[in-house]
Order: sequence, then C-alpha cells, then structure tokens
Amino acid sequence: RNLSKDSPLRFIQMWFTPRARGLAPNYGSLDGSTVDMRDKWVHLVGDVKDSRNIPIKLNQDVNIHVVDLKQENKVTFELKLGRMAYLLCMEGSTKVIGAHGEESLKQYEAAHIFGSNNLELISSDQRSHCLLVEMASS
Repeated sequence: RNLSKDSPLRFIQMWFTPRARGLAPNYGSLDGSTVDMRDKWVHLVGDVKDSRNIPIKLNQDVNIHVVDLKQENKVTFELKLGRMAYLLCMEGSTKVIGAHGEESLKQYEAAHIFGSNNLELISSDQRSHCLLVEMASS
C-alpha cells in the first residue's frame, strides 16, 4: 500500500526457490529513486556467492537488472550460453534486437530469451523502463 499522496508506487514481487533446503531466507527492498539507471543497466539483485557490491543478495543463481532509457538511446546485454532471461517492459516501449531477430515490447509486455544472445534494447518511446531477470537455463 502506498502511503504517499504525492509519489507513485511500483511494486513487483518475485519469489525464487533457494539453491538448497534449510537456508535462512533473504529479503530485500530498494528505493528506486535513489538509483541512477538512466541509459545504463543497474544490477539490483544477485547471488550471495557473488563478491560484487549488489544491493540485494539471494541464495540463488539469479541476477536482476533495470534500465531507464530515453528515446532512441540504447543499451546492450550479453546473455551467455546456458543462461536465460525474462525481460519486462514496465513503462514505454522498447525494441529488442538479438539472435532471435527484432521484437518490440510495449508497457507490461515481456519476453523469454535464451543464451547465447547479445541483446540490444533501443527505446522507441520518450522513455522505456525495463527489468531483466537473468538465471541459469532449466
């Protein structure tokens, strides 16, 4: 529930199965307004086994990245062999170019992508806000 009368709230809840039984749960949250994601990927969630400085850590081989693209700007993402991704366009629309060809995603549309794949996202709206969940292929 959003208690602010002035600021909008975007809430996305995801559940990931831990890599092993009996591990202590990890929880995390982040105020997105404190993160500069303009025209670049920001790594928000990662594996506790990853030594990089990632704000939220989970007991699973999963990474979550976000980007906020201005019109016609682009970013790339290398999806390695044996990995897959779920790409969600949360706002605006974006063109996704990769080994699969070219697709357009509008607000609330998503794509399931498999590696090896060098992705290029290009904003086709005034603003495109996208979230990418990357993990091992099952």
